[in-house]
This record gives sequence, C-alpha cells and structure tokens, in this order.
Amino acid sequence: ARLNHCLPAGPEQLSPVDGESVDPDDAVFSWAPVPDPPGDCEIVGYEVIVVCEDIEKEVLVQVDADTTSVTVGAEFLEQGGEECKGEVLAVEDGGNQTISETEFEVE
Repeated sequence: ARLNHCLPAGPEQLSPVDGESVDPDDAVFSWAPVPDPPGDCEIVGYEVIVVCEDIEKEVLVQVDADTTSVTVGAEFLEQGGEECKGEVLAVEDGGNQTISETEFEVE
C-alpha cells in the first residue's frame, strides 16, 4: 500500500439541495466536478450513496471522474419513506475519499 496525504475536496452537490423535496420519477443527483488535489494525485471517480429511513437497503453507484450525475430509480425512493440522505464521495487514485451529504424528502 502507498500512503499519501492527497485529500480531495468534498463534492459540491448541485441537486438535490439540502431539505429539498424530490419527485421519485425524476431523482437526479448531481455535483460539480472536484479538481485534482495538490501533489501527484488525481480524482479517479465518485461514489454516490442513497439511504432512506424506512428500508434497510441503500443505493451505491460508482462512476468515473468524468461523470457528475446519477439518476436513482423511483422504485427505490418510493419504498424508502419520506426522509432520505444522499452522499457523494470524491475518490483519488491513492484511495483517499472525501464525502459531502444532503438530506431530502421524497414527494
């Protein structure tokens, strides 16, 4: 294993915004691209995690560094209850991750 101190910035989530009400038929999670951290590091991808209060399941999607949005299926959100949380993690090539989080409601 290679240890490094490259920590990416936390992704700025563009949608949904904290406290927003989301239509389950049009649930798009988007974020601004995260610049490469200082040093010999680069962002290699993102992870999107969606968790809702009423079910013990989560959606976990891994995407490449060029992707800045993910659509979550209505089937998941409709069974999850009204309160959910979305997390986006920026992942750099050494494996370090930084997370940002938003809470939202399902219509």
